[in-house]
Amino acid sequence: EAEHYYRLAHGQDDRPVTTDQEAKSIGQEQTLDADVGNPDAVRRVLWEQVEQVAQRLRKHGLSARSITLKIRFGDFQTITRSSTLTDATNTTMELEKVALGIFDRWAGKSFWPVRLIGVTTTQFSTGKTQMGLFADPDHEKQERLDAVADAISQRFGKSAIKRGGSLK
Repeated sequence: EAEHYYRLAHGQDDRPVTTDQEAKSIGQEQTLDADVGNPDAVRRVLWEQVEQVAQRLRKHGLSARSITLKIRFGDFQTITRSSTLTDATNTTMELEKVALGIFDRWAGKSFWPVRLIGVTTTQFSTGKTQMGLFADPDHEKQERLDAVADAISQRFGKSAIKRGGSLK
């Protein structure tokens, strides 16, 4: 018994890790090297974060209805802004549209140099969502595009493919 506690105290534990619950959110945030006063530079970071979050949602077979932005300034003041969608989604383009819309509404009124930016998705649903009465060819095209981009990233690494808006 004492040997068991000795091993645990030294970080030696071969028991499998089990979780009691599923994730309630999937997000990505980044503290920037300095306060960034250029909204376009912050937007590029946010764009990359949304790509990563969307890819993780698809990897886990999830779609999200709620998107929250976290914005922190150099003085550590933090604000959040969020939006809830009618239908859950995991397509990169739809998530980017919502996240960048939230950012642009905030930046248009009260932009202040940003030290940390983050995006988090919540209110998950699993599997395919209910299709509307009329098929949306743009949505189907985005799903195929995301599947190809995910396959390229998985095979060649995350930096192998980027969307145009995230490039500097």
